[in-house]
Amino acid sequence: MGNWKVTANMAAREVAKQVYAKYYHDTVFCVSLSTIQRKVERIWKQFSEGRKRYGQTGKEDSLAVKQ
Repeated sequence: MGNWKVTANMAAREVAKQVYAKYYHDTVFCVSLSTIQRKVERIWKQFSEGRKRYGQTGKEDSLAVKQ
């Protein structure tokens, strides 16, 4: 309670823990917790960059659309 906020790294760590716990006994999913965290952070970075680019004014003329 209060004004304490969760950072993106902390949230990625918690998601990685949940994924790791869900697939802990699965023999196919054999990666470490830190690897899962890096993948979650990479996906979040792509999502937030896409959201930022989509929200820019002049969407049709942006550099991302021209590429």
